Amino acid sequence: MTDEILKEIRELRDEMSSLSDKLANLRYSDFKNLCTEYMRPVIADEGRKVFENDRRDAENDSVCELRASCTSQLKAIVDSSTQEFEKGNFEEASQILLNAKNFVCCNSETCQDEECSRKTIEMLHKIDSVQSTYLRIISMMGSSAGLPVQAAISTEEEVETYLAPLSNAKRIGIMRSLADGPKNLSWLCKEFEMPTGHITFHLNALRDSGYVIKDMKTKLYSLAPKGSVALNEINFLVQKLKGVIS
Repeated sequence: MTDEILKEIRELRDEMSSLSDKLANLRYSDFKNLCTEYMRPVIADEGRKVFENDRRDAENDSVCELRASCTSQLKAIVDSSTQEFEKGNFEEASQILLNAKNFVCCNSETCQDEECSRKTIEMLHKIDSVQSTYLRIISMMGSSAGLPVQAAISTEEEVETYLAPLSNAKRIGIMRSLADGPKNLSWLCKEFEMPTGHITFHLNALRDSGYVIKDMKTKLYSLAPKGSVALNEINFLVQKLKGVIS
């Protein structure tokens, strides 16, 4: 073993010792915030990787003449979302992704390739899921970790507005199904063994609340960023109420 390697080992040992001393002096809440601060750019980079990998595949297979222009605009949108996410502006980041889905569905220059459009929606959903994973992790670490302190308490009307559409087992099932990827009405009817009218009733309630969106071109339903957050928080709340987690 060379002197240079031994020197590097000693330096690494000293750095680890110094880090250990610093961590020992941190309060647990400080440690949680430190972890979430380091996690945020990692999660943001993962979202960028999803865009680069999935969009490249969709673009290579697309026959749409607008694919280059669409990709350029989508990249700017995704970059804007990840930048807001890195700043801790989670609602803004989710809203930007939601607007991106609407861009794909309702662009004035109509998409010429439905498969490309479908893959793009799935890609945006993956990015949203990656960001939602961060929110889920910090929720499990503690409600204050990495999140701005909220001084205001939700009113009874706000609680009803946000939670009432979710107080139905079938709707939660639909949201969980859409969390795996966009689906059309026929698929959902078959999956839940329900008539078209019944599924449509639940889908409309979820769409009106902003939890689910519909691609008017491909007729596919997908989970909106707001829906992903709601689904994650509901799972966490139920487990907490059951006493599974403290």
